[in-house]
Amino acid sequence: MRPIDAEPVEEWLDVAKEAAERQRIALAYVKKIIQDAPTLDVQGSQEDNAPLEVDQLLQMNGQPVYIVAKPNPDGEQLKFWALVEVGRFYSDDIFLTNAAGGRSEIEEVINDIEAIYRRPPEVATA
Repeated sequence: MRPIDAEPVEEWLDVAKEAAERQRIALAYVKKIIQDAPTLDVQGSQEDNAPLEVDQLLQMNGQPVYIVAKPNPDGEQLKFWALVEVGRFYSDDIFLTNAAGGRSEIEEVINDIEAIYRRPPEVATA
């Protein structure tokens, strides 16, 4: 048997106990955030993500949309989020602002857009 000075070991155990308590509190907080998070409507969400029409966009002022551009000659297809702004000058004006700050009236870019969705379209997996 080897005699030891228990005091440093007890101090280390006290520090470890305090750290474990802080970790327990942090994990309880994260658990509460997860429990309070909004629930996604997964079942109904796939049905209502059809491409949006202009009349639907007119009702979406300030809301995000997911834009899928037509493929370029190399086959690359730009996809990005944008915010809808309606009626800045006239009640039927629709502007799209992308994350980089680019802003276009929908009439200027509609021929370059394949579809506009409420969220990224679901990709079927085989």
